[in-house]
Amino acid sequence: MLNKIYKIFNRLLSLKIKTGIKIFFLIIFNNYSKYPKYVLNFESSIAKKFNSKFSLTFSSGTAAFYSSILSLGLKQKSTVFISKLTFPSTVISLLNSNYQIKYLDYDLNFNPIIPDKYEEIIPDLVIVTHPFGIPITKNFTQKLKEKNKNLKIIFDCSHTQGVKIEDKYLNEYADITFFSIQGTKAISGGEGGLILTNNEKYYNRMIDLSHPGRPNNNLINSFAGLSISTKFRMHPLAAIIAHSSLNNLENNNLNIAKKFKNIYSLLNSNDLFEIPKINYSELGGFHHGLPFFIIKKTEEIKNNKYLPILSYNWPDYQKNEFYNLENFNSRDIETLQKKYLEINETTNENDLSSNLFFIDLNWIKSNSNSYIIKNIKNLLNSIK
Repeated sequence: MLNKIYKIFNRLLSLKIKTGIKIFFLIIFNNYSKYPKYVLNFESSIAKKFNSKFSLTFSSGTAAFYSSILSLGLKQKSTVFISKLTFPSTVISLLNSNYQIKYLDYDLNFNPIIPDKYEEIIPDLVIVTHPFGIPITKNFTQKLKEKNKNLKIIFDCSHTQGVKIEDKYLNEYADITFFSIQGTKAISGGEGGLILTNNEKYYNRMIDLSHPGRPNNNLINSFAGLSISTKFRMHPLAAIIAHSSLNNLENNNLNIAKKFKNIYSLLNSNDLFEIPKINYSELGGFHHGLPFFIIKKTEEIKNNKYLPILSYNWPDYQKNEFYNLENFNSRDIETLQKKYLEINETTNENDLSSNLFFIDLNWIKSNSNSYIIKNIKNLLNSIK
């Protein structure tokens, strides 16, 4: 028993002391599964933080996104614009909803570009991923909104939590914004997701679709677990942990943004690299690493001994498999794995993703500015 308590305390040392002690006693007294007390507290705090009328938590970012698109009530075969810079489960959720997907290209600043063949198409929904801590310009969605005043806009801000444009949080420019708050994200509950919206109808639909046992669920009263969709609720312990990380968000964003600025200023001095043109006061959230494009000497830079360089690791959605769910889904796991590997092994030379790389974010977080700068300079000197 003492050994078990010792192990629990050691694990809690990685959390804030106050949060750690709280979780410890919840576990000891078996009082950690109360729903929705801790979840509601977190939702209230995050809605207030991001100037949103409503917030709703989920078991994952994928669950948050899937519930979001269901809440919009779009018809099957509706047209959806989505950047190729997106997580695979986002695409699979759209395919499962039987929407017509049109993939958008992107430029060196990660802003979406509508291909010429789609210029005359008016979408019903646009999904914008704000990737790797860098927000997308609001001009993109504004122009689409001019073509269709009923256009629905969903933002994926999993990588840009806490980012503002013109003194407004990103979620204030969208109908629905969703976050993943999985372990590597700026706001983290270990696993989980959430949405922000000012639309009460969408909010209530998501409760009805995926939150059985919620006091204001209109479809469920006395029948536990009854839902017309699925149970996507966040675990209360995840809500407590995420609530703690929310309090550190701004300081963490400022510290990492300073490091990004230092690194980019050095990389920008060498014509082997293309770096995004960004406003450093509009960075935040972050994920995976500091992004940049390698123009030449790719292998030499990738295999350097000074920096941990990561490759872009999302698939090429231009492949046929990502247009038709039947092409991609398979109950034969070996066939599915083989198909997925084939997608990743074949690269399109015209696609920017083949030149997109990252300096590992964990390495940036864990090292001092002076150490990072020294290693960047060593890399640049080694590839002259």
